[in-house]
Amino acid sequence: MKVRTRFAPSPTGYLHIGGVRTALFNWAFARRHGGQFILRIDDTDAQREVEGAVKLICDGFRWMGMDWDEGPEVDGPHGPYFQSQRGPKYEAAMQKLIEAGAAYPCFATDKELAAARDLAKAAKQPYIHRGKERDMPAGEVMDAWKTKRPAMRFKVPLGQVVKLTDHVRGDVEWQTDLTGDFTIARVGGDPLYNFASIVDDVDMEITHVIRAEEHLSNTLPQLLILEALGGKRPEFAHVPFVAKPGGKQKLSKRDPPPGVMVALSEYEEAGYLPDAIFNGLARLGWSLDDKSEIISREKIVANFSLDRITKAAAALDMAKMYWIQDQYMQALPIEVRTERMLDVLAKAGLVRGEPTADQHAKLKALVAASGDRLKLMKDVIRYADYLFRDQLLFEAKAVKTLQAADARSQLEQLQNAFASIEPFDHANIERAAKEVGASLGIGGKINHVLRAAATGRTVGAGVYEVLEIMGKAQTLKNFDRSLACIRSGDFPPLAE
Repeated sequence: MKVRTRFAPSPTGYLHIGGVRTALFNWAFARRHGGQFILRIDDTDAQREVEGAVKLICDGFRWMGMDWDEGPEVDGPHGPYFQSQRGPKYEAAMQKLIEAGAAYPCFATDKELAAARDLAKAAKQPYIHRGKERDMPAGEVMDAWKTKRPAMRFKVPLGQVVKLTDHVRGDVEWQTDLTGDFTIARVGGDPLYNFASIVDDVDMEITHVIRAEEHLSNTLPQLLILEALGGKRPEFAHVPFVAKPGGKQKLSKRDPPPGVMVALSEYEEAGYLPDAIFNGLARLGWSLDDKSEIISREKIVANFSLDRITKAAAALDMAKMYWIQDQYMQALPIEVRTERMLDVLAKAGLVRGEPTADQHAKLKALVAASGDRLKLMKDVIRYADYLFRDQLLFEAKAVKTLQAADARSQLEQLQNAFASIEPFDHANIERAAKEVGASLGIGGKINHVLRAAATGRTVGAGVYEVLEIMGKAQTLKNFDRSLACIRSGDFPPLAE
């Protein structure tokens, strides 16, 4: 059997991290078995669709390195891959259900339906809808469908027990007598989710439906429709939802906890690496063994199986995601980090045009000097912006340092000492700074003013290494600027 999985997001906004995790499971399972991963767009609700959302979805998957074999921008033999374009498929399926006596029109008004629910509630019984039209002859049903386009319901067969062995939830069963005849098309003919989804799965020959556990309740109606259409049942795996940190509540788009990033684009903008996110999301509800945390994409795919997905909700731990990111960042070769950070600086407007050899060399040296301080790609802006700005800007803490009572005299002595340093290297910079600190009786505290005046920052790589990378001319220029700001009391601020 050729494995075919799918992910079917609605284009209603950004890619939620929980949805990406579900898509990852589908992608990894398909790749593990040499199968195909299909991206399908559930865009039947035009009122909720957000302009540009499909591009966000495709860009997000590309950034993650999760290619799709069929779908938007790729096409394939089972298209179209937008549900809004699949009307003829749903029309054919509806007519097939009608011919099989499995669908009927619903002419009940909202008032009548509400009254029926109230009666069931008063009798302390569940409301199970059985429409007056459920035994209408197929010919009359077809005529009503073609001429009036009423709401349509599926005629649930009575007296049956439907069983399913789910790869995650285990054995599940439903009694059809407890299930009401459910709506499969709105007035006007537009298909509802359960109908359109299973029609698409059958038409696209999906073999494994791997989706969030909230869809388990949709499985019975979909299986009943599937049986009536004569389609082949796919295998199912309902995976646990991604929970809020430290809790059991679902991580939602509408109410994200403070400090928690729920959109995939937020991770990209923050400078996370795709492989780190892949690793982190794979570990939300799936494990390789009882100890491995850092697992390469290749190893995840080679070992991915549905039986290692947990039933329990997996909480998103931002500290763990950050730690995983750090592991991947430190494993990147310096040259690769430098190239990617140049891209970040370019997007921030700090590098214009093609980076020069000097810019490349300075950044590479600073990346090496910064060691594990650079944990996210965007950290380079804080640790290296002063190397690329035309004019020095100051963070608030640096301003406070330079506004101290003795800062001006300390900086003037540093300026005098540094003007005669030759060569301008780490050893000579350190020697000169220590001599100034000793002469003022403050020792190493001189480095606070030194760093603030030279970089506009109060943290970073070793200050002597930073100044060597910056060079004598730029260092003295920044000293001049800092002194001018001290005298005027006007420090151009950084946008933190």
